[in-house]
Amino acid sequence: MFKLIYSKEEIDRYYDYVVTLAQKAFYANNIKKSISNIELAANLQYYYNSIYTDMRLEELILSISRKLLPVSLISGRKKRYLFYDSLGADRQGLTQQYIEALNDLHSEYLFVFENESDARGIKRDEILSMLQDKSDVRILELWKFGNYENQINILYNAIMEYSPSTIFMHLCPQSCVPLVVFSAFPNIIKYQINLTDHAFWLGSKVLDYSLEFRNYGYTVSVEKRYIKQSKVLLFPYYPVVQEEFFEGFPLQAKDKIVIFSGGSYYKIYDKSNTYFELLKNMLLENDNAIVLFAGFGNEKPFLNFIHENHFEDRIVLSGYRKDINEIFKNCDIYMNTFPLSGGLMSQYAAIHSKPILALSDGKRAVEDIVCTRKYGKISCYSKDEFLEEAQHLISDVNYRREKGDFMRELIMGKEQFKENLNNLLNNRYLGREPKIIPVDYESFFNTYYYRLNNTEYAVEAVMCKSLKWKVGLVFPKVLVNTLCILPHLLMGKLRKKKGIMRTYWH
Repeated sequence: MFKLIYSKEEIDRYYDYVVTLAQKAFYANNIKKSISNIELAANLQYYYNSIYTDMRLEELILSISRKLLPVSLISGRKKRYLFYDSLGADRQGLTQQYIEALNDLHSEYLFVFENESDARGIKRDEILSMLQDKSDVRILELWKFGNYENQINILYNAIMEYSPSTIFMHLCPQSCVPLVVFSAFPNIIKYQINLTDHAFWLGSKVLDYSLEFRNYGYTVSVEKRYIKQSKVLLFPYYPVVQEEFFEGFPLQAKDKIVIFSGGSYYKIYDKSNTYFELLKNMLLENDNAIVLFAGFGNEKPFLNFIHENHFEDRIVLSGYRKDINEIFKNCDIYMNTFPLSGGLMSQYAAIHSKPILALSDGKRAVEDIVCTRKYGKISCYSKDEFLEEAQHLISDVNYRREKGDFMRELIMGKEQFKENLNNLLNNRYLGREPKIIPVDYESFFNTYYYRLNNTEYAVEAVMCKSLKWKVGLVFPKVLVNTLCILPHLLMGKLRKKKGIMRTYWH
């Protein structure tokens, strides 16, 4: 695929241009356009990731709030909560963990859906079943109320009427509307559930506390989001375990060692093709091993790897799998993503007593996510060590079981999370002592920069969607790239519409 390379200076210029558009729209009293460009800027920065917060956008959100809404000094009714969910999809983020704990604690809360559905078509049946028929739970579907200003007014009035003492913000990085509203309630405690601890997001000036699931996120929030250490809490989570219908493995999985891996595709793409190199070596050395990958995003580099190495009968890309717990029950080994580590997937492996194959560059490690009960070594710190561990796990069933049982000992479960949340709500949560860890921000940025230019269409997608025909006048290179990748985008939409799933096992 031909694509013109964006320099760092160009992307910075694109981003600053959009921020300026947002500011100008506000001063022109065009609030809709201002919010739209704030979201566009946040989207761009999320995919680019050169910074982790932008005070220009944060101040603009506060200004919009002051312009549209009167400040309310209500502190809310004790033990009454609001949970705002930008994702609204089963097994995405931490929605179900919090709902389950709030329900078990017999909490009274208002649950707000921001969107009608997940952008990827993932349903919310499980979430709805947890909310419905609960006398202490109210539901507000914000998406039904049209434009930004309507939604802002509806949410503001709902908070005034419901009067929660605490707000949990479970937000997408670009969510702007809830932040405008929450800014008008300075006396209501606001917890940011930091889902995207590795990347840019809006809201650092709105929150009262940031709930971090690992020390990496704690470090970034303190060093790059400029949040006071006293306002950043280490609050790890656990994976939701449920009985599900198992969709099964291909027939060729019989008598094979099934290696499962998954997550967003961008997590496995780097300049050196490290993940693919490890995968290739494992498969060539072990004829009895097969791989299932459940992922989202641009699958083309992975498909090319499969085709070039004739792994059509050894690797399958399954797309989204709802039966994630059953997959972990029935697989033999979980292979973590690299260069970016998987979070929830690694936890699923641990709680299902499956050994984790993980490579670490020394800057980020899976232990920070999995070891929520006690610490234990999981990561390999060289390719040779990784492949040696892989060989041992694939060839020795007793070793696999031993390592799987060890993983289970490291991770906390539902009851500990519920106890932690109860302590948080009653102002007595201390938790584990967080610590500042070394973070190689430059290396992390370069990973994002590489993917943006080589495996992702993010710049093109967000710029064209928002600026439309103007993009050709302002950013000609974006238009050229859009035209080059258009066939790929259209084919992707066609596959999605027809429900075509890429599968190589027959």
